[in-house]
Amino acid sequence: MKKIIVSFIVITLLTIGTALAAEPSTEMNRIGVIDVSIVMQQSPQVREFQRQLNEKGKELTNQLQVEKPNLSAEEFKKKQEAAYADFLRVKVDLEKQIDEKVKQAIVKVAKEKNLIMVLYKNSIIFGGTNVIQVDITQDVINNIE
Repeated sequence: MKKIIVSFIVITLLTIGTALAAEPSTEMNRIGVIDVSIVMQQSPQVREFQRQLNEKGKELTNQLQVEKPNLSAEEFKKKQEAAYADFLRVKVDLEKQIDEKVKQAIVKVAKEKNLIMVLYKNSIIFGGTNVIQVDITQDVINNIE
């Protein structure tokens, strides 16, 4: 009798587990997708970072042009290399800031929308039939601070 009850419990658990695996809850299968190129084009904060970078590039170029007549070719080349290194440093710093702000916005939106993960939209070839894809691109743009 005890073997029959244990067998019944095992069969019941296996049946329930199989049923749950065959038809997972859609609440647990919400995947966010984001189009980063649209975020980079449309976010006012990202455009501001890009404006700052362009401004720094123009500033360094103008400074080099002013100093060029007073420098030898070798000195000018060194100044040019230093200016380029400075520009790259600023670029990397701004890119890190953008990346961090976008990630923060993605996490915030994902939590608000109860998403189990967020993927880049252009990376998805097939999403499956038991998955709801939620495009969060505009929500992320709106949440970048």
